[in-house]
Amino acid sequence: MTESARPHGSFFGRRKGHKLRLHQADLIAQLLPQLSVDMSSPAPSDLRALFDVAVDAVRLEIGFGGGEHLVAEALAHPQLGFIGCEPYVNGMAKILAQIETHEIRRRRRRRTAGMGAAAISYAD
Repeated sequence: MTESARPHGSFFGRRKGHKLRLHQADLIAQLLPQLSVDMSSPAPSDLRALFDVAVDAVRLEIGFGGGEHLVAEALAHPQLGFIGCEPYVNGMAKILAQIETHEIRRRRRRRTAGMGAAAISYAD
């Protein structure tokens, strides 16, 4: 199949691993929809507008895995906003659990057909 013949949003690789634990599945079902971004609207010209609290700058992490680094950076740099993208459902569930555990102030999160995104910030 040629690249132009591939369906839009094709993803090569696995999106889901082991079955999610009950709490992880609940976070995906309950928390994730509350934090979704309206992807039909264009992104704001200033990405800092995505956050509930004022942030000095925004960092992007693509492929955050289980979210350990992204959460550590959010905790270490409360003045910054972080956006993370992850196609792996289990990684999304893990970062949701960490956001909940560390009480990270969160604003937006989106999981589309091929990629998940999170915008999180932390304030003391």
